[in-house]
Amino acid sequence: MGITNLDYIAEISAGNPTMMRDLVRIFINQLPEFSRQLQKAAAANDWETVAAVAHKAKSSVTSMGMTQLCTALKRLEMVSKSLHVDADGPRKDEYIKQLAAQESEQKQWVENNKSAETVDYLINFYNLQADLATAELTYKLKPTGKDYMIEIVENQGITTATVADTDRITAANASAIKESLAGLFSTDCKKLQLNLVQIKYIDSTGISVLISCLKQSREKGATFALVDVQPDVLKLLQLMKLDQILEIK
Repeated sequence: MGITNLDYIAEISAGNPTMMRDLVRIFINQLPEFSRQLQKAAAANDWETVAAVAHKAKSSVTSMGMTQLCTALKRLEMVSKSLHVDADGPRKDEYIKQLAAQESEQKQWVENNKSAETVDYLINFYNLQADLATAELTYKLKPTGKDYMIEIVENQGITTATVADTDRITAANASAIKESLAGLFSTDCKKLQLNLVQIKYIDSTGISVLISCLKQSREKGATFALVDVQPDVLKLLQLMKLDQILEIK
């Protein structure tokens, strides 16, 4: 399981791969700047700035589904505010109210771990997670051409399209796959087979791609079939009774 989850940005971008890549690129570019600001403020014992940067970074990582890092940044924010209160900072009264409003478990954790060492530990954790997220997101949404993740083979009048480079069809890639398959129906393709040999998981967005292909094939007077469907995907199709309308070989 990865450390990021793109369901939220897939939703707000309606699965548009270009828009998703743009949002991810913005996020990746933010990560080192957040790190620089956190380390600079912590080195100067500027707890107010550490808290402010942690709060801002928390919103960004939440959008990428990074729940562990979100929790760590929330703790970093609260620990920094508590240290700021102890230093009799200018927003002391405001921070006291915010700290008091925390859940008892969180409040106790902050009280037990309130130190500059904890701040350093949490910033190091942020840096590690940021590096992992950058690598993971770069792979998930690497720049692609029109036929990315689709390999085409023609044989005796049958076009076989194989979904490659992934074992999932979800909101994160469904739009790109759908676009590639739609392009096939705009040609003289009369018999299309979608090979799902590598696909182990498909969500509702992926299911909509299959339904769209079936609809397009009927509109074009072509045939559409699924081949090499893996057991878990087949069970889902059977559960949804889609095996009754989709040809599965």
